Amino acid sequence: MKETILVVEDDTSILTHMVMMLERENFFVLPASKPRHALDLAKKHNSKISLLVTDMIMPEMNGIDLADQVRLVCPFVPCIFISGYSDENLPVGPNGESPDFLPKPFTSVSLVLKVREVLARGE
Repeated sequence: MKETILVVEDDTSILTHMVMMLERENFFVLPASKPRHALDLAKKHNSKISLLVTDMIMPEMNGIDLADQVRLVCPFVPCIFISGYSDENLPVGPNGESPDFLPKPFTSVSLVLKVREVLARGE
């Protein structure tokens, strides 16, 4: 069974490239260009969402708040935050662990490696 990845990016050209990169690696991708659309997809999707990949800075809602909202529907879903800005505003986990972060611009290889790394931790 393919892992399902919810990808949220307000820049449609970046979103399109991310979808192509991940589908090429045989992932099932749920793309969303707006946080509200991502929440709708999370609520309506009938099977497990394996991973959330979200931009940090978006209209409507930032990536941290979106991850919190998605986790109300899909508890414990891991998340990779992406941004062209620094990772200094990311929340620290309860045990002091840093969240997963991928700085923009990134290559298809770095995206896929980070996705596989995070998914492997959840197995």
